[in-house]
Amino acid sequence: MEQIILSEEQLQKKLSYWQNRLRLKDWDITVSIKRMSQFSSDNLQGECEWVLQSKVARIRILDPDDFTHSILTNDMEECLVHELLHLHFAPFDNEKNYMVQEQAIEAIAKALVETDRLNSKIK
Repeated sequence: MEQIILSEEQLQKKLSYWQNRLRLKDWDITVSIKRMSQFSSDNLQGECEWVLQSKVARIRILDPDDFTHSILTNDMEECLVHELLHLHFAPFDNEKNYMVQEQAIEAIAKALVETDRLNSKIK
């Protein structure tokens, strides 16, 4: 499995790109790279906190130095897209549907990033 590692600057550019593609331009979103110790749980590659009413979100992406501790894919762009998709699902967020929603978001994120990368190679 290939690791896709981005710098803070590259991550900011990806945020702008995906925020536009996913039609989230009306949100005030910041993204930053953080160490595992700054996450709410182990084995996360990203976290997103939001305030739905004001459309403000803060996304944390796992620092590549901590990838060895993660059992997930190590694709920072895919993780960013996953966290951004949570904003579309935010109105439906509840504990009861957490796992089903998380699986759907993960599948959609993977498909979007794979398709985008494939289209970039074709052009």
